[in-house]
Amino acid sequence: MVVVSFCSTPQSKSQPIQITAPCMSDPCEAVYWNENHFLFRHPLFPLCDIIGTFRWKYCPDIGNVFEITYMDYAYGASTDCTNLKNWLNADRSRIGQLYDLAVESTAKYWFRNNMYYGDTVFCPAPNSSASMTSYQAKCNSFCFYEDVVNAHMIVVPKKCTSTTCCKVTRNLCWDKATQTIVETKTVISLGTDGDCTISSVACSAFITRSNLTGIETHQVPLDWAEDCVISGACQ
Repeated sequence: MVVVSFCSTPQSKSQPIQITAPCMSDPCEAVYWNENHFLFRHPLFPLCDIIGTFRWKYCPDIGNVFEITYMDYAYGASTDCTNLKNWLNADRSRIGQLYDLAVESTAKYWFRNNMYYGDTVFCPAPNSSASMTSYQAKCNSFCFYEDVVNAHMIVVPKKCTSTTCCKVTRNLCWDKATQTIVETKTVISLGTDGDCTISSVACSAFITRSNLTGIETHQVPLDWAEDCVISGACQ
C-alpha cells in the first residue's frame, strides 16, 4: 500500500490529509474508517472507467487519512477496458502503474472536492497551490481477481514488508485559462535502496461481490498475485 499525506497550504481552508502506506503505521487506530469511491482513467485507455475505492477517517492530530483498498473496472464495458485487461496480462508488473495513477487521482479528487466547497487555489504553482505529500513504498504487492459473473477485473493492493520509501510532493492548483488542474511534482528518496521483500501477507482465496442485479452475492476466486512491483511514482 501507499501512505499519502496531504498537507494544505496556508491559503487553503481544508483539513490536512494523509493516505497510509507500508512506510507508516495506522496513525489513529481507535478511529473508525469510512468508505468512498472515485473514478479515474489510464491515459492509454481513456474510454475505460476505473473505480478506485478508498477508506478514510479523520485523525485529531493530523487531519484526514486515506487508504486505497481496491480498484476495479468492467472489461466488457468498452474495447478500451478489454485492451487494459490484455495490457495488464501481458506484463503484470504494470499493475503498479494503475496504483500510482490511483494515488495521484485521489489527490486530484481531494482538490476538486475542496473546489466544490469554495476552497480553490489558483495557479501559478507552487506559490499558490495545495500541497500533497506521499510516503510511498518503492515496491508494492497486489492481489488480482477476475469476476467472470460481472465481467470485472478487481485489483486489491496489500501492504509490503519493504520499508524503503520515497517522498513524493505534489503541488496542485487550478488554471482558470485552461480549466485544468496543474501539478508539479518532486521526489526525494528515503532510506537505503534494497531488494523488495515478498509480502508475508497472503491474498484472500476469495472475495465477495454483488451480482449485477444487486440481489445476491457470489464468490470471486483469486486469479493471480504479484509481489515486488516497482513504483513508478518513486522514479
